[in-house]
Amino acid sequence: MIFAGLDLSGYKSKEKTVLTFLEGKSIKNFKGLNDEEIIELLSKNDVILSIDAPLSFPKKDFLRYSDKKLKKFLDEINLSFLKKFVLPPILPQMKILTKRGMKIKNKLKKIRVIETHPTISIFLILFKNGIFIKDFLNYKRDYKVFKNLCENLRKILKYEIDFETPDELDSFICSYLSLLFYKNENIIYLSKTKNPFVIYNPF
Repeated sequence: MIFAGLDLSGYKSKEKTVLTFLEGKSIKNFKGLNDEEIIELLSKNDVILSIDAPLSFPKKDFLRYSDKKLKKFLDEINLSFLKKFVLPPILPQMKILTKRGMKIKNKLKKIRVIETHPTISIFLILFKNGIFIKDFLNYKRDYKVFKNLCENLRKILKYEIDFETPDELDSFICSYLSLLFYKNENIIYLSKTKNPFVIYNPF
């Protein structure tokens, strides 16, 4: 079994799309893939795939029930400042991302596909381990902060986390959530649909 993670980008920034395969302690990244290449790589393997993108649109309002549930959870554990990372799928750039994620999901008929939020999950991993989250909020913009984050996660998760971009890290975290989903441990379900939305459980 391979546990895969897909950090999607919009079509105009394809080079930021990263697919990660996690097999045992082995981490393998594929970068700059188009949809057809992603589907071809995944279809050749026995895979659980976790995607960093909404896989549905809200039926009404700006947010889905699962997004509201995530925000409420962050309030309950006094991490309300992380709610800014929960973006409505109907925002213009998010709409592009959502449609791309849904398109890929719909073509992977024989693969279990789940949705996750690697950024929130990273902060919940830090939270569980007593690390001050606010030191790492800008890891996607500050390379020094990003490398420090990788070092902390390497010690916590016991994987060789030595990436050069936040996209690679987010994709790896997605693959790690696929593993936890398979084991049914350390995850919180924000939805239990055909393509469930899960995040890391810090408790």
